[in-house]
Amino acid sequence: MPHRLVQIGYSPWSRRAKQALRAEGIAFEKTEYIPMVAEPWLRYVTGRWRGAVTVPVLLPDDGPAVCDSAEIARWASA
Repeated sequence: MPHRLVQIGYSPWSRRAKQALRAEGIAFEKTEYIPMVAEPWLRYVTGRWRGAVTVPVLLPDDGPAVCDSAEIARWASA
């Protein structure tokens, strides 16, 4: 099962995360984030119960959530 990238399609940060994953040849599925509707689910999968919830978020099939496009790029290159 490929990794899941929670994103907002028009976001430059989401684009940056997708580029990093593609550059490393990592397969992923995109899931569009809809604020207010998907926020409780995103809080659950990331474990962030307080504060801001932002995307992109990578949900690897074998580990914890990776938040922020720069962290996703670091994860991809590791």
